[in-house]
Amino acid sequence: MVTLLLLYLVFPALVIYSCSRFAVLNSIGVVVLCYTAGIAIAQLLPVLSELGVSVTIDNNSQELLMGFCITFAMPMLLFSTNVKDWLRLGPTTILSISSSVLAVISMSFIAGLLLNDQIVEMWKLVGMSVALYLGGTPTLAATKEALQVDTNLFLQIHSYDTVLTLGYVVFMVSIAQRVFNRFLPAFRSSLVTDKKIMAAEQGVEDIQKYKQLMSLSIWQKLLPAIILCLIILAVVVASSFAIFNEANMAMIMVGLTVLAVAASFNERIRLAPNTFEVGMYVVLVFCVVVGSLITPELFATMSLPLAAFILLVVFGSLIIHLAIAKLFKIDSDTTIITSVALICSPPFIPMVVVALKNKDMLLTGITAGVLGYVLGNVLGVVIAYSFKALMG
Repeated sequence: MVTLLLLYLVFPALVIYSCSRFAVLNSIGVVVLCYTAGIAIAQLLPVLSELGVSVTIDNNSQELLMGFCITFAMPMLLFSTNVKDWLRLGPTTILSISSSVLAVISMSFIAGLLLNDQIVEMWKLVGMSVALYLGGTPTLAATKEALQVDTNLFLQIHSYDTVLTLGYVVFMVSIAQRVFNRFLPAFRSSLVTDKKIMAAEQGVEDIQKYKQLMSLSIWQKLLPAIILCLIILAVVVASSFAIFNEANMAMIMVGLTVLAVAASFNERIRLAPNTFEVGMYVVLVFCVVVGSLITPELFATMSLPLAAFILLVVFGSLIIHLAIAKLFKIDSDTTIITSVALICSPPFIPMVVVALKNKDMLLTGITAGVLGYVLGNVLGVVIAYSFKALMG
């Protein structure tokens, strides 16, 4: 277990170093490479076990590590946000979020109609897909209870989503921006920030900036931001347990966002050096862990109709979203980040931001994800019963 944890923590450093030495690797991107490294680790574990080398880790520990990575990284990433400038992006963000919500609902209906004869209680699946691809796992679980969905179906949907959306994520963090820029407007920031912030934000995936973290003096300057991050995390998690008796991810994400953005109004916190790089390194650890969850066992038994339904909803909704973005001239970066925020939920936003090399999209993505949490439960139930009524 300790060996695997060390691999998770060290691999991003190896990837960053390799990208700094080889231009071809840097062009692929640290996010994709860390994902790939995690997948490679997952495939090597059975081989190592046969050789007598035990490097296993239980799923609960992996889930705990992923949860800590994202909840710690989120405030660190948001500390350098300039909210006043971000508000200028508001209208485009709202339009893109609305387009993505409409696309998910439309495609869930279409996939349900196409595969209605092949899946029992399709109306429940339609509602759960709307909940899942607007608000993520928390709203999926809540909608399961609201619709009284069989536990086996719930687990199947969750497992298939984990496997089948991997292709969507890889596409979004690798070539989506270049592909979409061919028919959507490229993002052009109209934000006017002071020179210090501009200097700190140029090139969100600037590999050289990670080298600055080797300096002790940088960590001394970072210490107040790190302490504040841990305090925010402790307060939000404690509040979640006090209210819900559990780590409610929807509340935690909202709480982290609100408090971190509030902290960003303090210039000392906003201009603290390398807070974004520290947060991104933790996100890269998250990428390695997520990749290591993709094991051969996940592909062993698969229901083709259910797999087809999920693929239709994920990629079909992306196509509809792109069509609307083309119609209303929404830029490619905003389209990508709002789509990922809903389809994959907020934990995946930071890795997409770094792949886009556009820090302006961070708060946009989180805003979309939080709205998804709000809309997922309600629309999941409403759409489920609407589909049931339509089909008689």
